[in-house]
Formats: sequence, C-alpha cells, structure tokens
Amino acid sequence: MRAFHDPHADVVDIRLFDTDDRRPVHGEDIEHSTIVHEDDAGVAIGVEIIGVTPGLEGLAAAARRYGLAHDELEAAARAALAVPFREVTITIAAEVRA
Repeated sequence: MRAFHDPHADVVDIRLFDTDDRRPVHGEDIEHSTIVHEDDAGVAIGVEIIGVTPGLEGLAAAARRYGLAHDELEAAARAALAVPFREVTITIAAEVRA
C-alpha cells in the first residue's frame, strides 16, 4: 500500500496495490469527499481524501462499502500526513496473536 499527502491541495491519495499496472477507470464519492477509485473490473485500487484537514471520517464508509480494512487505510493516511510531499509505502502483515 502506498500513500501520498499534498498539503497544498489538502489531499491524501492511497494506492492499495504497490504496482502501477492497475489504472482507475471509475471513482465513487463515498462521503466526506472520500473517493474510491476502481479498475475496469470494479476492484477498488485506491482511495482519495479531498479536504483532509478536517479529518479522515470518510475512510470508515469507504472501508465498509468496499470490504477494505479501515485500520489499514487509516494507518496509511496518517503515515502520509506525517511526511508531506513524500510517498509512504506500508506493508501490513497478518495479525500476530500471542
């Protein structure tokens, strides 16, 4: 998963896959200016949050609608917010139980 924050545009862009071979062909505005981008097969490949300054409320709705992990989306968004103008790559492994 990759994420990028542009504070001038007030946007966070999260790419769910590490490759660039999947191109968005459709975007669905979920809520709170959160857009889920889909490829030509209807698979969610990215999430874009426009107007991220007020918060990340739209991520929960996007996760529910597309069966995505809300905590993983939020981790990617918060990592990108911490280092503006730099792409963050996150690998999230399976949960480890003690």
